[in-house]
Amino acid sequence: LESWESALGRVFVLAELSRTLPIRSVKMDIEMMLNLVPCVCEECFGSHVAARGQKLPAPVPPAQRWAWIQEQGGEAAYGLHLEERMGRVVQE
Repeated sequence: LESWESALGRVFVLAELSRTLPIRSVKMDIEMMLNLVPCVCEECFGSHVAARGQKLPAPVPPAQRWAWIQEQGGEAAYGLHLEERMGRVVQE
C-alpha cells in the first residue's frame, strides 16, 4: 500500500502542475517501482541486445534473461532502454 500511496502522490502533484505546465501524460513502471524483474519478453530483450550491438552466441531462455543482463552489467542500460521504449509508445 505504501508503494501505491507514494506513486499516486507523485501523480497528483504532476496533475496539479499540469494546470500551469504542458504536462500531457505520466508514465509509471510498476515493476520497477516494486523492485520486480522488468519485462524481458522477446521484443524488449531482443531490442535491447540489438541496440547495444551485441550478438548472442545462443538464444537466452526467458527465465535466464535478467541474469544475463546482470552479468553483462547492463541493469541501468536495460532500464533506460525500457524507458525509451515506453516514451516512444506514449508519443505515438
